[in-house]
Amino acid sequence: MVLVGNKVDLSDERGVEKEEGEQLATSWGCPFFETSSKTRLNVDEVFAASVRAIKKITGFDAKAVDAKVQAEVIKASAATDKGQAPAPAPAPPKPKRKCTLL
Repeated sequence: MVLVGNKVDLSDERGVEKEEGEQLATSWGCPFFETSSKTRLNVDEVFAASVRAIKKITGFDAKAVDAKVQAEVIKASAATDKGQAPAPAPAPPKPKRKCTLL
């Protein structure tokens, strides 16, 4: 989970102080960012932190997935070289579905 305070460029209209957000994020054990889509402040950082959090929760390993895909490509290529129709690729595993409210 990532806690995000938005519209930081409108500081005179602030509803929640930065310290409150930081304290809440600390209590939840997650990173805290203040962002502005107008100035693009921390937008990319929030996206990257969100992806890292998702990868951590799901245990996603891109290298393992890439290795499986590479093996299937090599296998299909070898079958085609022998004049055989390549075997259909196996269906990817179904992800565990979770709903996280941000």
